[in-house]
Amino acid sequence: MEARAAVGEQFTDECGACAAAKPPADFDDGEYDLVWEDKFNGNGAVDPTKWTAVEKGGGHYNDELQYYSNRTKNAWVSDGTLKIRALREDYKDHKYTSAKLETKVAWTYGKFHVKARLNQGSARGTWPALWMMPKDKVYGYWPHSGEIDIMEHVGYQPGKVHATVHTEAYNHRLKNQKGGHTRVNQNEWHTYKVDWKPDSIAFSIDDRGPYNVFRKESDSSAKWPLNKDFYLILNMAVGGSWGGVQGVDEWSFKGNGQIMEVDWVKVYQKRG
Repeated sequence: MEARAAVGEQFTDECGACAAAKPPADFDDGEYDLVWEDKFNGNGAVDPTKWTAVEKGGGHYNDELQYYSNRTKNAWVSDGTLKIRALREDYKDHKYTSAKLETKVAWTYGKFHVKARLNQGSARGTWPALWMMPKDKVYGYWPHSGEIDIMEHVGYQPGKVHATVHTEAYNHRLKNQKGGHTRVNQNEWHTYKVDWKPDSIAFSIDDRGPYNVFRKESDSSAKWPLNKDFYLILNMAVGGSWGGVQGVDEWSFKGNGQIMEVDWVKVYQKRG
């Protein structure tokens, strides 16, 4: 608990954190249709009709160390999976490079599933994440328009994954962010899921029940700005105010670097 409180104090911008998980609930509400997917077949760069590869320095987000490049050196498709790689290299005034991919499509409500593993990407200093941000900042800049963190993992706590919601009323700056955590074998494939409905958001892994549930309390955008289009983000940060709390194992980012591998991404929306 003390470490989590410390993280909340240190965060200064878009990110994820953790808090006490809420009880599981039944979220089966009928048939859903697959409306978008990427199975990462082929070779080379990601599909430019589906993804934007961010080209931007990362230091202004939570004191992270990486530069997000749009090179295939940092994100590429091969053997049926996507690889996002963080490397120790001097590049555009940064000491590390990595990749951050954003979907070109955004959605309001649905089931969002990402199958991923960190068998080559969980060294100290790694901060991989699967998350969602609002397409349009209708209610204002972060945290006013919300943030949905499907999965975050920091390398100094191997196997501990977090899922979090941030809003104006509940966020790490106020030390009351709505999150939960659970444990997995990060070296194995897992399907990380968020089930986003008009009155609740539930996070789960594989076929387990939800380990974090965030419920709508009112129509106030301060508590529930989660009624607009959000896009998906896949990235591997390096260091920063959470990932770098216990330093960065620089040698682990040399050579092949640190890699988050993604098998597929699927989005389902309720039929009718």
